[in-house]
Amino acid sequence: MNTNNWFQDWFGADYLELYKRRSPQEAAETVAWIISVLKLDKSIDVFDLACGAGRHRAELISRGFQVTGLDLSWQLLKQAKTNNPQKLLRGDMRYIPVRANQFDLVLSLFTSFGYFQDDADNALVLSEAARILKPGGMYVLDFLNETRLRSEIVPSDETKINGKQVKILRWIDDVNNRIEKRIMIAEAERTFREYRESVKLYTKEQLTTMLSAAGIRPVSIFGDYRDTPFSKSSPRLIIFGEKHGA
Repeated sequence: MNTNNWFQDWFGADYLELYKRRSPQEAAETVAWIISVLKLDKSIDVFDLACGAGRHRAELISRGFQVTGLDLSWQLLKQAKTNNPQKLLRGDMRYIPVRANQFDLVLSLFTSFGYFQDDADNALVLSEAARILKPGGMYVLDFLNETRLRSEIVPSDETKINGKQVKILRWIDDVNNRIEKRIMIAEAERTFREYRESVKLYTKEQLTTMLSAAGIRPVSIFGDYRDTPFSKSSPRLIIFGEKHGA
């Protein structure tokens, strides 16, 4: 198990099976809300950063938008291709393989940020998002609310999925300020797989500072997908930012 580069191992077949319950309806509501907030025109070019299996991308495409998706996982990209095979890229989010000033909107949804151990690497993701945005383009970062997460963390749970016993342990690493998850899957006698999930926790102030340093000016901050202003009790931390130079 690779604990530092856990994302290279985890986002595969077991991940897809464990989280297949994620609703297309939830993705549709998220996309509809973003379109409403930004008053998006279908002529824009959208980039879905760490697009995963592509549920948000698929929803945008169904609404007439042109969307390029990028992910590191072959397995998730294969799943995304079932929705729409075009404009999918495999790559590291720190080094996005597209030219500068190309997109009107970049999306980082469903906690697809904070994966790296070093703050400099996480900051590089924001710099890359800024680089590929056109001047005046918008970036949407959907992240965890650290305060609420710390108060509501569930230390462990167990479930059974298609005959597989799944146990998940969760804890806060206060030394490195990360939320850690250990996923253990027992499929049959002597068949056992283990994965790790680890995300750096950032406050609203830290993220807005990092965005500004990357060349993205935070313009709106919400605590959910219903226009609710962010507070310490919000379920999410959602930041809309504009690339400098408009």
